Amino acid sequence: MRETVTNVTKGAENPANVYVLEHPVVSHNMAALRDADYNPEKYRLALKRVLTLLIYEGTKFLPTIKKSITTPICPTEVDVFDEQTEITLAPILRAGLAFCEIAQEILPMASVQHLGMYRDEKTLTPVWYYNKTFTNPKNPEKNFVFILDPMIATGNSISDAIAGYVNKNIPEENIVCISLLAAPEGIKKVREKFAKVKIVTSNIDEGLDARGYIVPGLGDAGDKAFNTQSM
Repeated sequence: MRETVTNVTKGAENPANVYVLEHPVVSHNMAALRDADYNPEKYRLALKRVLTLLIYEGTKFLPTIKKSITTPICPTEVDVFDEQTEITLAPILRAGLAFCEIAQEILPMASVQHLGMYRDEKTLTPVWYYNKTFTNPKNPEKNFVFILDPMIATGNSISDAIAGYVNKNIPEENIVCISLLAAPEGIKKVREKFAKVKIVTSNIDEGLDARGYIVPGLGDAGDKAFNTQSM
C-alpha cells in the first residue's frame, strides 16, 4: 500500500495520515463545485467525477491477497481483496448519500450504515437523529470502514462518527474518512483524537469563518447535491 503524502501548499507537508489528492481532473471539477454560479446538472456531473477519484484513492488502503487464476494464455497470480475483509460504507446524511452511490459502484460487496446528524448552528456540535451502525461487528480487526462526509469543517461530526466505530473495537487504522474539502481546524481535531485514522480529501482550505463554514469552501454540499439551496 502507498503511504505517500502530497503537499497542501508549496513546501508544506500534510499531517500524517492525511492524503490530498492532487490531480488535474480533481482540481478542474472542484472549480465547478466551488462556483457560486450554480447549475444542478453541471454540479452533479462534476461531483461524480471528483468523488470517483477520491473513493479510488481511499480504497488503496484495503488489504489484498494473492490468488491463482488461469488466463487464456497461462496460469498466473493476481492481487484480489481478502475475502475475510468486511467493508463498511458509512455516509453521513444527507450529503454523504451522494458519496455512497458512487462508492457502492466501486465496492458492491460493502455494507452500508447510515449516520444521520445535523449541525446545531449555535453550538456547531452534531445532533444525531439516526444511527444504523452494527451492534457487534463479527471480526473488528478485519472490518474496514469508509466514513463519507463532504466537508470536514469543525471536525465535530466526523469525530463523533469515528468514535462510534472505535468504540465498537474497529482499529483506527482501519477507518478512512473521505471528504471533498477539509479545514485545518477539522483536520487538527480528528488528528488529536484519532491519530491513526486516514483522511482523504481534494483540498485543505484556508480555515473557518465565524459561522464555522469552510473558506473559500463551496457552500452547502447537501443543498447543492440535492438542489434544495435557497440562495
